[in-house]
Amino acid sequence: MQAVRDWFDQTRRGRREAGTAWLVIVLACVAFQALMVARLLFAGSARDGIALDLVHSTSGAVSITIAVVLAGMTLLWSPRQPVLVLAVIGAAYLAASAIGMHNYVTFPLLFALFRVVADCGLAAVVVSVTSTCLGMFASAWLTTSTTVADEFTGQLSVAALSILAGGGARSMRGWQAATQQSHHDAERARAIAAERDQAVARTRVAAELHDSVGHNLTAIIALSQGLAGTTENPELDESLEDIETRAREGLDETRRAVSLLGHLENPAAPAPDHHRAHSWDDIHAVADRVRPLNVPVTVTETGRRTDDTGIAGLGFSIVREALTNAVRHTEPLKRVSISIGHHLTGGARITIRSQGHPRHTHDHGPGSGLQRLSHRVTSQGGTFAAGPGEPNEWIVKAELPIAPNEENHDA
Repeated sequence: MQAVRDWFDQTRRGRREAGTAWLVIVLACVAFQALMVARLLFAGSARDGIALDLVHSTSGAVSITIAVVLAGMTLLWSPRQPVLVLAVIGAAYLAASAIGMHNYVTFPLLFALFRVVADCGLAAVVVSVTSTCLGMFASAWLTTSTTVADEFTGQLSVAALSILAGGGARSMRGWQAATQQSHHDAERARAIAAERDQAVARTRVAAELHDSVGHNLTAIIALSQGLAGTTENPELDESLEDIETRAREGLDETRRAVSLLGHLENPAAPAPDHHRAHSWDDIHAVADRVRPLNVPVTVTETGRRTDDTGIAGLGFSIVREALTNAVRHTEPLKRVSISIGHHLTGGARITIRSQGHPRHTHDHGPGSGLQRLSHRVTSQGGTFAAGPGEPNEWIVKAELPIAPNEENHDA
């Protein structure tokens, strides 16, 4: 019994407007009833009983026609109120049986019963089917043209067909819903599997990055430490010290990026050190690293800095990437100017201008670093642009709006 109740609950259909197919059924039913009334008016016989006497008067003919048509039109509300419509048509069916016209309301009754069986819950279906069967028995008793048993058997047979059709429609709808759910579950399983594979791939790439880059940076640190103080050249020793410092910073950044990736893939893993996020002051430190290359670098900062560490970290990433590209793609690099304007609203405007003859290489073009930064800026509602300015000048501009704090995802 519980399984039957669950099936009815799963395949139950809520109230809705009548669809096109149902409208066609209603119109066909009304047309059939109109033909039945026309037959009564123009070819009625003594077998029609009281109905034939009623249609002899104009008022009687009009009343019967309107009543029969309205019984069919009531089906239009069946998708919204199936039980109520069945009750109304059932009452009309009993009234018609009293004057020998139950056949004129049989089709509306059957379609209303079909709608209840196809859409309603178990309790409503049981009550409606039972009431309909009792109503048919009363109709058979009121009908005098045949015996009660024969009339009731005939009416019950067509009611059974309507009930079977409603159950079939309900089963088909349940099968379609189960199929759609199965497809949805399969798609979700494939999406989860794809995410898992991507997570495994990212973890593998992170491990390879840590092993390869970390190994090379560690070797650079060891070599620079080994050469320190052995060259008897202060300028060379200073360069070696600078190489060691940058290698250590690169190693720290690599470890932090790998740690952050691991934390994103596994939130239970230890979170990276949030206190090492870059600030506005780090921009000056990055500029100082370019000056030993005999490149004048000016940093101009106006306005009051925002407390948003996410904006500061993003600004640092933009300046660092712009300086890296300037050193890499310009020979000789003549000068670099960095302008940072803080807005009262909390955002900032950053402009980096690098002057020098561009180095034409086979891989010249927009770097992945700038594309990544452009996506980060625009995803926060800002603007980002990079391109040539004056002759032999490259300009990077970014407008950073107020945004929620986020981690500095620098690699």
